[in-house]
Amino acid sequence: MFGAWGKATTNGQTVQMRALDWDFDGPYHKYPLAVVYHPSNKKFGNAWMNIGFMGWIGVLSGVN
Repeated sequence: MFGAWGKATTNGQTVQMRALDWDFDGPYHKYPLAVVYHPSNKKFGNAWMNIGFMGWIGVLSGVN
């Protein structure tokens, strides 16, 4: 993972990059999953989506 912003970039905008160098022989690509969470109360935050794989504990990527 890499990120740069401000004076570290040519135009001052944020630049980020992430590389997942996984072997396609593994089971991950066979079981993709996108889960949208809708908190029952605003104090728990906004709705967001977890992008990952079935059986995966944690968040590979997310959007809110």
